[in-house]
Amino acid sequence: MYENRISSDRKAKDRLFRKIFGTKKWALELYNALNKTNYANEDDIKITTIETAIYLSMKNDVSVLIDGTMGLYEHQSTVNKNMPLRGLLYFGNLYNQYAEKNDLNIYGRRREAIPTPQYVVFYNGTEPLPDRTILKLSDAFINKEIKPAFEVECLVLNVNKGHNAKIMEKCKALCDYAEFIGMIRAEQKKGLSFSDAVIIAVNAADKMNLLDGFFRREKSEVITTVIEEYDEEKVLAGMYADGVDEGYDRGRLEGKTEDLKKIMKKFSMSEYQAMDVLEIPEEDRKAILAMLNKKS
Repeated sequence: MYENRISSDRKAKDRLFRKIFGTKKWALELYNALNKTNYANEDDIKITTIETAIYLSMKNDVSVLIDGTMGLYEHQSTVNKNMPLRGLLYFGNLYNQYAEKNDLNIYGRRREAIPTPQYVVFYNGTEPLPDRTILKLSDAFINKEIKPAFEVECLVLNVNKGHNAKIMEKCKALCDYAEFIGMIRAEQKKGLSFSDAVIIAVNAADKMNLLDGFFRREKSEVITTVIEEYDEEKVLAGMYADGVDEGYDRGRLEGKTEDLKKIMKKFSMSEYQAMDVLEIPEEDRKAILAMLNKKS
């Protein structure tokens, strides 16, 4: 029961970012900033969410034909070198949905047109990172002697305050988001608790009219969301640092083992590849492998 609650709560991790950029107005603003375009009609953008990802698909605008783009935008507060592999899995699902929805005949002789993929991760963690980093799926390939059949590139943009000034200038929503996160950290440096820092930052964002009044309209939800996300990370970190009750720990590992089996079956992965996708810590892997082999 507790394991299920933990898993459910962790899905809220990127909820604030998704709530902001999951709206057409700010999604279009972000798309324009990334692609140096000037689209103004919010109806030109279609948004679909896959867990923590934001998927944007541009369509035709009246008499102007806009090149089809399948954008996958994610938020990360930690450095994760497995993002290209995650992107491969995401895009596989997205293209499958696109082909079915648009009745593409992938077995026919005629070449079907598909949207161009764009994969961007927005990073706002505390670990130092350059403005732009390119992660490649090929860096993870085991056999380096042959030319890989395909590549996935993930652009990681550091969106902490003071980074990527040009994009921030073109996307006020992203700039305001970075300002808000920066204010929380500034209050923490003064010695305030995280909860107090969030409340002060939200009130300040309200007075500054960041995100056009978003923090005024959504004040209670923003405070609750951000604090819950922080508390969840703190609880999990404490469990690893101080030791976990044996009964809970077994249930947690069994839950991870079941998740692992599902990923392995669905995507025909090895146990090691699946553990990388699920970001299972090294200290858990031996126990999970033992459970996996025992149940096999």
